[in-house]
Amino acid sequence: MHGPTHATPLSLPLRFTQWRVAQFLASDDEMIAAFGTPHFINCETLEYNWAWQLADGQCVRLCLEVPYDHVVLFCDPPVPDPALADLGLSSHIAGFKILEKPKRLNDFSKDA
Repeated sequence: MHGPTHATPLSLPLRFTQWRVAQFLASDDEMIAAFGTPHFINCETLEYNWAWQLADGQCVRLCLEVPYDHVVLFCDPPVPDPALADLGLSSHIAGFKILEKPKRLNDFSKDA
């Protein structure tokens, strides 16, 4: 895991459709070592977030649910491979899984 190369950090509010495309397990220490200080923290839900626009134009967000060491990768367009490559994420990471079908944030219907 590592920060993206040639990427622009994004700030709130995020202005892209967030598609959940992958997930893995990592501690807050591991995430901060790999990606630096979180770009924004949601204190109510204990989430650390990092967001970038990659060099190819894809927008990505990593969301760490701190109490559970659970990380979700969101991206738009919802194609995980470019983001995974740029962030150094692979199947060797604990709990790594690419979703069979991307899910739009806050839409958990079967057709999302």
